[in-house]
Amino acid sequence: MPRSAKHLRGEVKPSKFKTSMCQYFIKDSECPFGDKCAFAHGDTELRSEQQNLVIHYLDHLISSDDSDSSA
Repeated sequence: MPRSAKHLRGEVKPSKFKTSMCQYFIKDSECPFGDKCAFAHGDTELRSEQQNLVIHYLDHLISSDDSDSSA
């Protein structure tokens, strides 16, 4: 299965991060992306799109607070 150019550059929609299993992991082979892989390496890494949206929103709030307090 060919990888998209976006996947190779690490460009993944925040809502899609770790929402499906890595095909390398499923096939018991070493994932060339390692910890930077956008796909889950096991059930404990699987997320829902809703979880990702909440995480992305919270990260945005935290980074906004950090930039406000440094002014």
